[in-house]
Amino acid sequence: MTNELLACGTELASLVDQVADGVPPERPAHQQTCPHCQATLQDINQLWSHVRQLTREEIAIPSGIVERVIRRIVEELQALGRLIPLDAVAPRLVRHALLRGPSGTTRIADRVVAKLIARLILDLPSVHSLGRAGRVIDVEITGLEVTVDLRLVVSYGRRIPDVAATVRAAVIRRVEALTGLEVREVNIAVESVEMGRR
Repeated sequence: MTNELLACGTELASLVDQVADGVPPERPAHQQTCPHCQATLQDINQLWSHVRQLTREEIAIPSGIVERVIRRIVEELQALGRLIPLDAVAPRLVRHALLRGPSGTTRIADRVVAKLIARLILDLPSVHSLGRAGRVIDVEITGLEVTVDLRLVVSYGRRIPDVAATVRAAVIRRVEALTGLEVREVNIAVESVEMGRR
C-alpha cells in the first residue's frame, strides 16, 4: 500500500496499524482533536469489525483466501459512503500472518517483520544505510510465506553481489527464526555506494 496521507498529514497506514495491531497512536495529542483522524479511525474500526467477524468463521483455508476476504469486505461496505479508500486499506488489514496453535492464534503484521529486518540490516558492516527513496523495506505476507523488497546503500569497497547475498541470507535466517514464517524471496535494490558508515 502506498503511504497515503490524510489532509492533516497523518499516514493512513499508521492508523490502520493502530486499529489492527493495537499499537499506540504516533501523535496522541493531535489525534484526539483532529477531525480527519477521528473520522478515519471510525471508518477503519467499522471495517476491521468485519474482518474480525470473518476470521471467526470456521473454514478450511483455501488458496486465494486473502483476495476472497478483501472482495467480501468491499462488497459489504461498497454501498456506504466511506472517507477512506477501501482498495488501499482492506489489503493492509489482512497483510498479517496468522499462526494457529493448540492454545490460540498469533497474528504477525507486515510492519513487525519490516522492523526486524531494518534492525538486522543496519548491523551489517557491508551495508552503509537503508535506501533513501520510496518505501525502503516492503514486506508482503501471503499465508505463511513472506516476500521482502529492500532498498540499500552499500559501503564503498564492498563487492555488491557479495553484499546482496549476505543480506539476503541474513534476512531469511532472522525472519524465519523469529517469526516461524517462510521467506519466499528477498529482492534487493542497491541505490548507491557511500564511504564510511551511517
